[in-house]
Formats: sequence, C-alpha cells, structure tokens
Amino acid sequence: MSMFDAMFPKCGPECNQCGMLCKRCDAIDSVFASRLAFMLECMLVDSNGHWNAAAELLDEYKAEWGKVNPPPQTFMGEPIPHERMEILKDIAQGRKARCKS
Repeated sequence: MSMFDAMFPKCGPECNQCGMLCKRCDAIDSVFASRLAFMLECMLVDSNGHWNAAAELLDEYKAEWGKVNPPPQTFMGEPIPHERMEILKDIAQGRKARCKS
C-alpha cells in the first residue's frame, strides 16, 4: 500500500468527493514535483548514471496517477493485440531488471 492509498483510501477513477480539485492528485504532484525536477537536473549532469533512477521515478509517478486517472490501453483507446501486449510486458520487465542491476 502506498502512502497515497493510506491517505486517500476511497479515491479512484469513480471518486467525486473533491469536486474539480482532487486532493489525492494534488498530493501526488506535491510529492513528486521536486523529486522529478531534481532527477532532471541529475540527468543533465550525467545522463548515463541517472537514467535508470529517473525512469523508475517516472514509472512510480505514472503508477500513482494511473490509480486516479487510468490511461487508455493505446494512444487512441483501441485494444492492444495480444502479441503486442506480450512485447510491451517483456520491455517493461527488461527495464525493471536493468534498473535493479
């Protein structure tokens, strides 16, 4: 369970508690904004040394946002063919394996 899940247990795609300004989204942006900016500066100094850490942080950010506002399956919202989905999963797992090493 993430910190945001604990702070906002009922928040999700169908949530309408906050009106136009989602408190969970605001909290996610507040927590990640400075970390993402710092990681961008680190990548400017040494892109090879910080690439995996930056990709991992961006994936974390996207995952938290995905809990509130899930992205479409593809760019235009059409379903992904099974073969392509397997390729995408392999790419994601390969990146996670490279980040750990």
